Amino acid sequence: MMTDSYIIKLLVRQFKTNDMQHLLMVFITILTAITFLQWLVNLYRELRKLPPGPWGFPIIGYLLFMGNEKHTRFMELAKKYGSLFSTRLGSQLTVVMSDYKMIR
Repeated sequence: MMTDSYIIKLLVRQFKTNDMQHLLMVFITILTAITFLQWLVNLYRELRKLPPGPWGFPIIGYLLFMGNEKHTRFMELAKKYGSLFSTRLGSQLTVVMSDYKMIR
């Protein structure tokens, strides 16, 4: 593959120049990219298996839109998404069941 040979040539060139700081920066960048891609793959796999629901902001999730009477907001969301839906409350993933027959 052309990309693999380019990366190998780049690393060999870095070793020849003994510019360890630049090599360390390349290594950290590659490691960060791999970690980010792994996080995206895990997020995609997690979201694929979940029931539908509202999207929220990163870190705070859907908490900003919940208001004081959370049970009322859950009822509104159940009307929109059905009796089984998922959302994030903060960083916690929450699956809500609002139908008595489903719970039983």
